[in-house]
Amino acid sequence: GWRAAYGGIGALGCVSFLLLLLRLPAGLKGAPVDLKTWAAVGRSRTILLLLAITMLQMSGQFVVFTYMGPLLNKLTGAGPDAIGMVFALYGVCGFLGVVIATRIVDASGPYRTSLLFTCLLLAGIAGWALGAGSLVLMAGAVATWGLGFASTNSMQ
Repeated sequence: GWRAAYGGIGALGCVSFLLLLLRLPAGLKGAPVDLKTWAAVGRSRTILLLLAITMLQMSGQFVVFTYMGPLLNKLTGAGPDAIGMVFALYGVCGFLGVVIATRIVDASGPYRTSLLFTCLLLAGIAGWALGAGSLVLMAGAVATWGLGFASTNSMQ
């Protein structure tokens, strides 16, 4: 049920906290950022464009995400367990996409990396539409979609 899901998320949050506590060097401090720096960021057309694209991309995905479960049920007859597995696949692939993107962005550059993961996102969404009616095809498309899901904003 939902309580177990939230408990699992809480437990993973605690594990993440402990790993950060153990792995971060002692005395690590960030450089202070003053208001002039934030004002310069706010005046940068490139940064504002990147943030606008990310906002539109993420909000568009979350609109569709809301209807994933009901659509899987209606189009494929998937029950709660199958729908949960598709959502889990989406989450795992989303995590993998973030890890891969952050590993290759230095070598490939932000533009190429963003383009690659945006293409994965587009391929996944197109596959979702084209595979409508087949749980296997829709789940495969969700995996591809998940790879591109959050990689762009994680690179920011």
